[in-house]
Formats: sequence, C-alpha cells, structure tokens
Amino acid sequence: MPEYELIYFTAAGRAEPIRLILHYGGIPFKDTRLDSTEWQNWKADSKKIPFGMIPVLHIDGKPLCESHTITRYVAKIAGIDGGPDPIEAAHIDQVYEMCRAFYDATVKYFLSCLGFTQDEKEKLFDDVFSPNVQRHFSHIRSQLRPSGFFGDKLTYADLYWSLVITFYNKYHPEIIQKYPEFLEQARKVDALPQLQDYLKSRPETKF
Repeated sequence: MPEYELIYFTAAGRAEPIRLILHYGGIPFKDTRLDSTEWQNWKADSKKIPFGMIPVLHIDGKPLCESHTITRYVAKIAGIDGGPDPIEAAHIDQVYEMCRAFYDATVKYFLSCLGFTQDEKEKLFDDVFSPNVQRHFSHIRSQLRPSGFFGDKLTYADLYWSLVITFYNKYHPEIIQKYPEFLEQARKVDALPQLQDYLKSRPETKF
C-alpha cells in the first residue's frame, strides 16, 4: 500500500471528510496539521503544495490536490464510492455534488457562524442559509434509501453530509430537527465502529 500524508490546517474543515474516509477504510496515513506559521513555510514549497492551497494528499511523496478530488480518490480505495457498478457510482457522486452544492452555497453563513467574517449573520441567514435549506434539503432527503444512507450501504456522500448536518445542528437545531432522517444518518455515522478511536481522540477545533 502507498504511504499517505494528508496536509491541512489544525482544523476539521475540508480535510475532515477525507480523514473520516481514511479511518473508516483502515488506511494508515500521516495526519499533518499546520498552524499559521507552519503553513507559511509549507505554502512556499511548490513541490509539496503545488497550487498554494490545502488540503493536499501526498501519495508516496507525490501531491494530489483539490479536496473533492482527494475525497473521491480515498473513497474509491476505501470501497465506499458506490462500487464497481458505474451507474451506482455515478448516483453516489450525484448525491455528493448535491450535498456539496448546499455547503458551497452557504459557506459565507458557515464562516459568519464561526466569527471569521464581519458579515451580518442575521442577513446571511435570511438571504443565504434559509433559502438554500428550502432549495436543497428536500432533494437531498429524497435520495436516502431504506438503509438510512444514500446507498444500500455507507458511502462517502453519507460521511460528508453527516459533517454538514452536525455543524448546522449546533446553530439551528430548530431547522435541522425538522429532518430527522438526516440526524439519524449522522448518528449512524458517528456510531460506526471503524471511526470510534478517531472520534474519541481527534483534536477539538472551532471548525
């Protein structure tokens, strides 16, 4: 098996789905977390950080960039990408893109919740978060199967969506709890035996 090193900030952020997938798959990797000073040193090294952005996954020392590309790659090697059926794999990728579209559309509100921007939180709730819940949630919910996951068994889209739901449930339980299927999905992810050691030991971070 190749040697893997995942490079990101001292945060969950865009690297957390990748970490969960690797841990779920039992795939050993070095989890390199950079503080702001360390990041400046790494950022200057174009061989390690080719595009000047992280996360980056080093595979036997060779960098793979772009968080969603990395997510799909590790999902494949972990066996949770929808399997060998190209139609099923495309279906899971479709759901992942739906979940990602919601996150990308609401990231400004996400950052305001964390206090990282000076944007008016209430205005972003009305103009960004609330309309995107209405636009996306019913479509995403329609993709759940009797398993409680987006596939007949766990997929990388489930891991990704569980992180989004868990975050927003901290800030708006009055909205998220209207979608008990999502909360149950997240509960099932958090209960996965393969993730317990990591979930108990991972650093507490703001995001």
